[in-house]
Amino acid sequence: MLLKYSGVSMDNFSFNYLAILLSSIAAFAIGAVWYSPALFFKPWAASLDKSEEELKKGVSPYSYVITFIAWFVSIYVLARLFWFFGINSIISGLRVTFLCWLGFGAATSLIHILFEGKKFLLWIINWGYILVGLLVSSILLTIW
Repeated sequence: MLLKYSGVSMDNFSFNYLAILLSSIAAFAIGAVWYSPALFFKPWAASLDKSEEELKKGVSPYSYVITFIAWFVSIYVLARLFWFFGINSIISGLRVTFLCWLGFGAATSLIHILFEGKKFLLWIINWGYILVGLLVSSILLTIW
């Protein structure tokens, strides 16, 4: 037995792979819109001190594959947390998701921005995307 909470064993975790997959696709698609010229591409590029041409030229196709895999892993872990804590409502899911984002992602990633001398706007844009992607995924996981 890996973990036990209120008689719930993590060994018998059952989950909906389709919900996790569709949530991953949704989060990935949000990124395509988030970093598009219609939303945050220009301020994001400026905060990186790079031109549009540099950014378009320097992205490997593997970056997209790895990004999708990272979303899948993150949402899988979120689904496990929801199952473990018995989360079955949208509001509870959003609360737990926000707290995980705040405590494990946003707060710790801020350290890198500060010590790497990057612009705070970069952190806001990047972690805003992660928050929106996780919150949408949370809703999809709880309604599925």
